[in-house]
Amino acid sequence: MSDKLTPFFTSTPLPRRTFLRAAGATVATSTLVLAGCSDDDDENTPATPVTPQLSYTNNVRNITANNVVFNYLYSLHQLTLAFYQAVVAAFPTGMTTAEQAGFTDLRDHELIYTESYKYLLGANGIAPLDFTFATLTLTTRAGVLAAAKKFEDLTVAAYNDVVVRFSTDNTGKEYLLFAGKIASVKARHAAYVRDLEVSGSFAGTDVVSNSGDLAGLDIMLAPSAVVTELVPYFKVTVVTSDTAALA
Repeated sequence: MSDKLTPFFTSTPLPRRTFLRAAGATVATSTLVLAGCSDDDDENTPATPVTPQLSYTNNVRNITANNVVFNYLYSLHQLTLAFYQAVVAAFPTGMTTAEQAGFTDLRDHELIYTESYKYLLGANGIAPLDFTFATLTLTTRAGVLAAAKKFEDLTVAAYNDVVVRFSTDNTGKEYLLFAGKIASVKARHAAYVRDLEVSGSFAGTDVVSNSGDLAGLDIMLAPSAVVTELVPYFKVTVVTSDTAALA
């Protein structure tokens, strides 16, 4: 299957919100292309509810591994979608109209990504998850930006890591291409949020490797490291292959 998506190009710099909209639309179109290349014409059967537990198995290079990776990313997008939905439902005092519009676009992007993974996984997908943000301060602009930065940075680090976790066959390569499109936009999300928090910033030493072969590039975090940071927000028990059960 080849990717027939025509990339979005422009020689004119785009305002942040316009870029977010264009990038989200690009990934959404890509998803429709992938969906149109299904091996059959039947709609995916809705996923059967499963026990509320996520099991992430690392370094298993087969077709099953692709589903594991997608479910991992699917759960991260479900979390981020729930967060942005909570923000949009009750914007904090001090957030400007432009910032509210930007966060609405971020929410819409997460909806696209979540539904994309849900569709691609079909019956192999995990059940919809529930989250809690009780430990976050969503009533202030500073609290919202701090939380958004954390979620975006962790998701980018997760995408940087999963490139070695897809199978090495053609299916895995197609999935990697799809995930890469989303990863590029997620990096823009992270930069956008950081710029809102500190004007003129783009990244920071906390998310950029400062030594080794990857110096100057965004850090990579294995599933266990990402999950450990996100445990307080999941209303489920999360298990990975390289860490004990997390309450």
